[in-house]
Amino acid sequence: MKKSITERTDFAVVMMVKDEIDVIDEAIVTWRARGARVYVCDNGSTDGTLERLNTYKGVYGDELHVESDPETAYFMEKRINALKDRALSDGFRWIIPADADETWHFGTNDFSAYLAGLYDGTHGPRWFSVPYVDVSPTGN
Repeated sequence: MKKSITERTDFAVVMMVKDEIDVIDEAIVTWRARGARVYVCDNGSTDGTLERLNTYKGVYGDELHVESDPETAYFMEKRINALKDRALSDGFRWIIPADADETWHFGTNDFSAYLAGLYDGTHGPRWFSVPYVDVSPTGN
């Protein structure tokens, strides 16, 4: 059964991708398995990444937001901030900027509780370190 916005894990992941066909499957499946809504902007991939993302969109529906960047230049800050703003407007409290070739290790399956334990809500936005590993591309 699909979780409502008040029931699902309280975090979203934002990422910008280009030609990530060799790692995009693991990125999307892993973040969705953790309960995150994923916001992705494709920057003109020519290797099938956007098509693969749209296939996953058919599987995950609103839990995967996919857009295509019409600019040929790589305006990462602009695009990531736009995705972050979209996630904020969708009601997410925690937003994780990630690369498609990264795997994050929280040490628990309760990611909302992990994030809540980092921050007591008494100050403004904060940055935290989280262990991660870069995924080695397969070359496919």
